[in-house]
Amino acid sequence: MYKKPALILVFSSFASGYLIYLDRVSPIALHLVELEQRIGIPLPGLLFLVGLTWFGLAWRKAPKRRPQQTTIQRTSGKRTQRDGDTPAVITAEAGTPEWKLQIGASAKRIKLPAGARMEIDSDNKYPIILTIEQAPSERCKRAITMVASWIATIPTPPRLKIKFNQCPEGGVPRHHQVSGAFAQSHSRGHYKVIRHLDEVDVLFSHPDPQWTQ
Repeated sequence: MYKKPALILVFSSFASGYLIYLDRVSPIALHLVELEQRIGIPLPGLLFLVGLTWFGLAWRKAPKRRPQQTTIQRTSGKRTQRDGDTPAVITAEAGTPEWKLQIGASAKRIKLPAGARMEIDSDNKYPIILTIEQAPSERCKRAITMVASWIATIPTPPRLKIKFNQCPEGGVPRHHQVSGAFAQSHSRGHYKVIRHLDEVDVLFSHPDPQWTQ
């Protein structure tokens, strides 16, 4: 409902009040005085009441603006974070036992599918190792995608290793499968995928220095 007619009615109430009670001699003022006598109600008050009511209804029925989605550009090689993502809360000083515990605790909140497990050791050459055992291709992809999404919420590690133990490869080569899974949450230019038989390494071009402190 538009608010403009309500404003016109309110303005008209003040204008008619001036003509009826102050002017009273101009042709339009005489016409309004006669009209007010016919309806038996103060015309300015009626116009003001109708305008005020109209304005109130228009205000209540006005469509509410949905808040715009905001994005946060991450600077450590990860993708743009959208609303709805939940970044891991890492507050401890880098390299301390508490920092390592917070990284590990955030990893434990990932509900990996059956046959998949993840090891975190910041002192290892591969600080994150995902092992998938006896899992079909789709389950492997789901586990890799979940880990990739998690990494997008923490300080970027230098690398991680994915081990496939007795997992059928399916129609897509494993390194392509891993690259596609990471592309859902990371920019392709910020990581490199290397295959070694039943293992795939993911190397990040912009690792966070917190992992080496």
